[in-house]
Amino acid sequence: MPSPFTYPGVYVTERPSGAQAVPAAATSIAVFVGMADIGPFEAPTRIQSLASYVRTFGETSAGEMADQVKQFFVNGGGDCYVMRIAQGARQSEIRLHNEDLTSNVKVLKVQARDAGIAGDRIRVEVDYATATPELTFNLTAYRSVVNSDGRFGRSDLETHTDLSMNPADARYVEMVVNAKSALIRVENLAAAPGATKTGGASIGGIFLRTADAHALADVRSVIDPTHNSFRISVNGRPPVTAVVDLDGLDDTNPHKHIETAILNAYLEQGSLPAGTLTVVTTKPAAAADLGQVLEVRSTEGAVVITSAATNDLAGMLMLGSPNGGVEFDAYSRLRPAPSGVISRLGSTANRPTSAWLDRLFALAVLPRNKVNRLVSLVDPGSSSSPYTGGIKIDGTGGDPIAHATLVAPLPTTALGSLEFLRAGLDAISAGIEAAVNRTTPGRWTAQRQGVRLVLRPATDLAAVASLDVEVKTEPTDLGAADGYLDRGTSDNLAAYTLGTAAVGGLQSGNLAGLDGTKPLPADYQAAFSAIESNIEIFNLMVLPRAVGQSDADRKAIWGAASAFCAAQRAILFVDPPSTWTTIELADKGASAIKTGVDTRNAVIFWPRVVVPSPLTSAGVTVDPSGTMAGLYARTDTRFGTWKAPAGLEATLTGVLRVEVPMSDAENGRINPKALNAIRVFPSGITSWGARTMVGANDTGNVDDKYINVRRTMLFIENSLYQGLRFAVFRSNAEPLWASIRLAAGSFMNGLMLQGAFASTTKSKAYYVLCDSTTTTPDDINLGIVNVLVGFAPNKPAEFVHLIVTQLAGQVEA
Repeated sequence: MPSPFTYPGVYVTERPSGAQAVPAAATSIAVFVGMADIGPFEAPTRIQSLASYVRTFGETSAGEMADQVKQFFVNGGGDCYVMRIAQGARQSEIRLHNEDLTSNVKVLKVQARDAGIAGDRIRVEVDYATATPELTFNLTAYRSVVNSDGRFGRSDLETHTDLSMNPADARYVEMVVNAKSALIRVENLAAAPGATKTGGASIGGIFLRTADAHALADVRSVIDPTHNSFRISVNGRPPVTAVVDLDGLDDTNPHKHIETAILNAYLEQGSLPAGTLTVVTTKPAAAADLGQVLEVRSTEGAVVITSAATNDLAGMLMLGSPNGGVEFDAYSRLRPAPSGVISRLGSTANRPTSAWLDRLFALAVLPRNKVNRLVSLVDPGSSSSPYTGGIKIDGTGGDPIAHATLVAPLPTTALGSLEFLRAGLDAISAGIEAAVNRTTPGRWTAQRQGVRLVLRPATDLAAVASLDVEVKTEPTDLGAADGYLDRGTSDNLAAYTLGTAAVGGLQSGNLAGLDGTKPLPADYQAAFSAIESNIEIFNLMVLPRAVGQSDADRKAIWGAASAFCAAQRAILFVDPPSTWTTIELADKGASAIKTGVDTRNAVIFWPRVVVPSPLTSAGVTVDPSGTMAGLYARTDTRFGTWKAPAGLEATLTGVLRVEVPMSDAENGRINPKALNAIRVFPSGITSWGARTMVGANDTGNVDDKYINVRRTMLFIENSLYQGLRFAVFRSNAEPLWASIRLAAGSFMNGLMLQGAFASTTKSKAYYVLCDSTTTTPDDINLGIVNVLVGFAPNKPAEFVHLIVTQLAGQVEA
C-alpha cells in the first residue's frame, strides 16, 4: 500500500514482479568417506583444491584415500568433502603439571585435535614471557618433523599468547586455544568453568626500608601533586583511575590513603565489597635486610595496575607488571610449568607466600659479583637423554659470566628495586648462554621470563627425555639444594610431547594416538548421518579402500551406501573386487556385485588403475572411482551432465596404466552387464562405458540405463527441489501455479537451449504442468501442489553401426 495521500501530486509505489528463478544445482560435488592418516575425524571437511587436501589430510595415506582424492582433482574435480572415519581411533594426549613441586598438580590436559598416531609428533612448549609473567603464559604447539638434512624441525607452528587459567578471563586458555588451534584441544583440570578461585595481589617493585616507619616514609616521599594517580582493575572489573588525596597524608598513613583512593574510584561502578581490598607493606623474612615492598591485596581476584595518563604514581612505586612490579592471582599457581630447565619459585596461592618471596628476595639480596662464574652445566646422560654422554664444563674457574649487579647498595640509604634483580638475571642468562655455547656451540639458550631463568636446548630433539641438568655457579651456587636453579626431585623437558611417556619432567598421563582399524558398516552409517546433517548437497560418493579391508568387507557397505545416495539424489561409485584380475573373473562376477545395491544410482568401472605414488616409482594400483569422479566433474564443466562421460575425449589424467588391458571382444563381454570399461587407446587411457548398474541388457530398464540420462534427471530434481522452495506456505491457487510454471519453465527452456534435451523444439523437448488439472481440490485441502515436469533425454550413441556398400557393375560412359 502507498503512504496516505496527503498532498496533491504523484505518488510512486514499487511492486515486485512476482517472478522467481530456479538456479542450477551443483552437479559434481564429491564426498570421500574412509581412512586417512591425519585430519579432522568424523567431520565432513570441505576441500576445494589438492593443496588444501594435502594441508589438511596429508600427502599420503595408508589406504587409498589420498590417491583417490588426488585423482579426483587431477582429472578435473574442483569441490569435494572428505570425511575421515575408522574403528577405534584415538587422540594423543598428556597432562601438564604446575611448577610447584610440593603440590605437583596436573593442571592442563592437552589432546591432539585429530585422532591418529600423527598426534604423537605434536610438541607443546610453555613459557611465561608475557607482559604479566605471574598471571599469564604462552603456549606454542607444532609438529616435530625430520628435515632433509636429517635434523629435527617444526611444521604447522602456532603460538597462543597471554593465556589465563581463569575461566572468567577473556584470554581463558580453553576458549582461546580450542577456538583457534588446528593441532590441539585443551582442558583445564584445575579450575573448571563455574568454579571460582579468589584472591590476588599487586606488589610494587620498589624495595622500601626495613623498619615499618621508614618503609611508609619511603612511600610518602614519592607522592605529590604530580605523582598521585594510577589505573587499577580489581577482579576483572573495568579499570578506574585512583587519585590519592593529599589531605592528611603523612609518613604514617600513605598506604591507607592509597587504599581509600581505590575504594573511592570504584564508587561510580558500585562499591568494592567491604574488607576485600587492603594496601599493606610486606617484609620477607629471609631477606629482611633488603627491606619491604608495597602490596595491594584483594580477596576477590587479580589486581592489575597500570600507569595513569597524567600525574602517574604507579611508575614511581613500580606498581603493576609494566612498571616493574609483580602481580598474582589464585590462578597463577595453576598454570602449566614452563618447559625447559626452570627456576622454580614454588606455590603462590592467591598471592606470593612468604616462601615464594623469601626465595626470590634471597637472590635479590646478593651483592655485585656474587654470581660471576659458571662452574658446570651437566646433563649426566642416559639411554633416553637427548644429550647422551652428557655435557660438562669443567674447571674450578669455569667460564666467566658477565658481572651481574643484583641490587644496588642495600636500601638503608636509597631505594632499590626488582629492576636490579631483573637486570641481574638478564646478565646471568646471557653469561650462561655464552659460556655454555663456547663449549657446546649452538646447544643451549637462556632466557629470563619475569623473575625466572629458563634454559632450553637450542635444537629440536628426537624424543621426550628429561633434561637432567645441574647448573653450578660461583662464588654463590644458584643450583645448590633449595637454590634458585635447584632442579629438585623432578627434571623438566625441552618440550612436552603428546602421547609419549616422558622420562621425568612435569608431564604425565600420556595416551598414545591410534589410527584405528578398518571402518565397520556401522561407522559408514554414522558417517552417512553426519553427511546428511552437515552437507546440503553432494552428487558423487567415493568410498576409498581402507587398510585391511577385504572384498567381502567392501561388499557389505555398498547396499547402505547406495540407498543413502539414492535418497540424496547422488551417484555412488562402486569399486570392483580386487580379485577381478582377468576378463573371465570380471564377466563372472558382474552380476553378483549388484546384489543388495540400489543400482539406479550406482555405477561401476573396471579394471583398476595404476597411478603415481610418492612412495614408489612404479606407482600403486587403486580402484578407479576417484579418477572417474574427477572425469565426471570435468565433463560436467565442459559439456553438462547430459553428455555421457565417456568416449575419446574422456581420457584419464594421471593414470599410468590399467591393471588388465582388454580387447573389443572382451569389452563386449562386460558391457551388456553394465560393467563400464576403462580402455587403452592410442589417444590415451579412456573411459569407455556410460551405464548405470541397472543398465544391463537383461534388466529391461531403459529410463535409467545411461549415466548421463540418470544424472540429468537428478540434476533437474535437485534444481527444482531447491528452486521451488519459494512456493512453501504460499496461497495454493492459480497465482502460485503460474509462478511455478514460469520458474520451472524458464529453467527447462534454458536447458533446452544448452542442448540438454533430444530436441530444440519446446513441445518435443520438455513440458511443465501445474494447474487445476494437476492439483485437485483435495490436494489443495491437504496443502499439496503437484508439478509435473517431463523431458526428452539425450541418450548416447553407444553403438555406431557403419554400413558400407560397394557400387558394382558401373559402366563408364
